[in-house]
Amino acid sequence: MDTSATARTEAPRCPRCVLQLERQRREDGLPHGTRRLVPMQRHCTIPGCPNSTRTASAKWCHKHYSRWRRHRDPLVVLKPKPRPPADPLLRFVRFVMFTESCWLWTGSKAREGYGKFRTKENGGWHTYRAHRWLYEAIICRIPNQLPLDHSCRTPACVNPDHLEPVTHQINTLRGDTLPRRWLSRTHCNNGHEYTPENTQIRTGGSGRRCRECERVRTWRRRGQTWKLAAPRA
Repeated sequence: MDTSATARTEAPRCPRCVLQLERQRREDGLPHGTRRLVPMQRHCTIPGCPNSTRTASAKWCHKHYSRWRRHRDPLVVLKPKPRPPADPLLRFVRFVMFTESCWLWTGSKAREGYGKFRTKENGGWHTYRAHRWLYEAIICRIPNQLPLDHSCRTPACVNPDHLEPVTHQINTLRGDTLPRRWLSRTHCNNGHEYTPENTQIRTGGSGRRCRECERVRTWRRRGQTWKLAAPRA
């Protein structure tokens, strides 16, 4: 058996390797079962390309192979992508779709639906909410970092005319939230009306409760169930 660096008679186990060795044997004119050892990488077969191939059995380099996979042509000429404008405001407008009322953000969005805008400041990149960044760039700085309430109820809208700095409580009560649903209720679960005399505010102002329901629970806990049937004066 020849163990030199130019030939080898060891039979591979992989069927694809067997076919590859047989093809190389025919190309090199070697006897059956021998082949010329090839380096791990070869030069790309595209004329004028100085890059090496990905593997020993490949014909193209990574650049031409990627072009073939994407465009089915390794010689396709790719147009250079236009560089974004240096002005952040001009770059911001590229992601805005203007409608009759709202300015809808078409770029990256957060889970809640608000737009995200990335800009370079002080030597580094920072990500902001799109509507907050445009409000401070056009109108003024947001006082005390208050939340901006959307009057159009569209989170992706960045129109400054639809934004208003409000407190967290007002912003929560204006949206479709659970506290707003509970506050809009006029009767408790047992049908008692929330009047000033029948409403008890929890400690710290975290909620309200029905006085009549609290009175009934107290009677049942103490075993005074006879008061439930007695009419109240």
